[in-house]
Amino acid sequence: MIEFDYEKAVKTETSRLKSLFKTVPDNKKKLAERLITEAARLKASLDALWLDIQANGEYEDFQNGKDVGFITRERAASKTFTARDKSYQAIMKQLFELLPPEQATKSKLDEFIRGD
Repeated sequence: MIEFDYEKAVKTETSRLKSLFKTVPDNKKKLAERLITEAARLKASLDALWLDIQANGEYEDFQNGKDVGFITRERAASKTFTARDKSYQAIMKQLFELLPPEQATKSKLDEFIRGD
């Protein structure tokens, strides 16, 4: 089992996002801070879920009774990952929309994707 420090991951991602979104106008800072907190939590959760999916797969065999054959179904971790990823993407979109137009550039998005 791979060890994962959720709290450390949240702190690291919070710092990264605060640095990336430091140019959010003052009148939008409180909203940005809340979105950053939630985005960092989601990112850490996604990272932990991804480790679980890599270790255990996206699907599992399931038997609903001893006289019934096995079926293959999507694991709960995979479903949760998909749902949280959509939430994370929505929050990140909101954060980018808070940036001044001259800051919300393709290079800023590239910086985010690279993890700078």
